[in-house]
Amino acid sequence: SPEKAVPVLGSLLKNASRGEKQAACEALGNIQHESATNLLRDWLQRIADGKAPPAVALDILSAAEKHEALRPLVTAQEKSNQLLGPLGEYRHCIEGGDARAGRKVFYDFEATRCTRCHKLDNKGGNAGPVLNGVGKRLRPEQLLESLITPSATIAEGFGTTTVELKDGSIYAGVITKDQDGAITLVDINSETHNISWAKIQTRSASKESAMPMMGASMSKRQIRDLIAFLKKQKK
Repeated sequence: SPEKAVPVLGSLLKNASRGEKQAACEALGNIQHESATNLLRDWLQRIADGKAPPAVALDILSAAEKHEALRPLVTAQEKSNQLLGPLGEYRHCIEGGDARAGRKVFYDFEATRCTRCHKLDNKGGNAGPVLNGVGKRLRPEQLLESLITPSATIAEGFGTTTVELKDGSIYAGVITKDQDGAITLVDINSETHNISWAKIQTRSASKESAMPMMGASMSKRQIRDLIAFLKKQKK
């Protein structure tokens, strides 16, 4: 009965724990009834006014998007966020993530598989910075930036170098060794290439990160969960 359920869900959204608030949002998204639509409309306005808890803003928007009458409001808020800059669209991903789900994104999500390039607790590749203690070194906003606009701040020693060989072959990646007559280059797939100096025609540093922009491969919920996982990496 929506008439009975919606007031209870509304009370949870105001007073319950974060997990219960997020579950209430999911339930409201699935209740196609005027009372649920009106409640979500009120919460959309709270987001616009900066009065909604940051940890449930993404859940409120996701629930509202399931109600046809609210989609124009959701679209308007998304456009407003985009005006804040490249990270604006993802500003609701900083708080409210599930670290356990984020761990699965980090280790198991095949579209990105962070361990291809990053090492954590001695497991993973070496094309990117080691992520032990990243939650202590970087603020949540910096973690978001590293995922969405990785070229904005490139960790020292991990800039991309493009190497063209005399036979016309081209390699791009991070140079991890440059001595004894050869370089060792690790590409985006964490494959290692040992290249003799004598074979190199040119080499040029790039201002672009080798890391792809994760917003193209992951949902906002996955990004939020991944940030929650990375925030816990304090050792």
